[in-house]
Amino acid sequence: MNLPRSHERRSSNADRRAFPRYAVDLPAHLSINGKTASCHLVDVSASGALLRTERRLGVGDRISVDLPHCGPTIGTVV
Repeated sequence: MNLPRSHERRSSNADRRAFPRYAVDLPAHLSINGKTASCHLVDVSASGALLRTERRLGVGDRISVDLPHCGPTIGTVV
């Protein structure tokens, strides 16, 4: 079975993760320093999430992500 390279890369990283990742496809919003931006929730686990956004973020930035059906969740960009 031929898998896209991005899936292969994610699979090799998944082997090192403490918790399994679950693919999702949800729009969300994030807030950093009082400014909001739209984002897209790609996957989630018990210890984190992968978001895509046009907003420029830096490692260590503290953000609030408004997750559908969960409400705001505070996190740190890694």
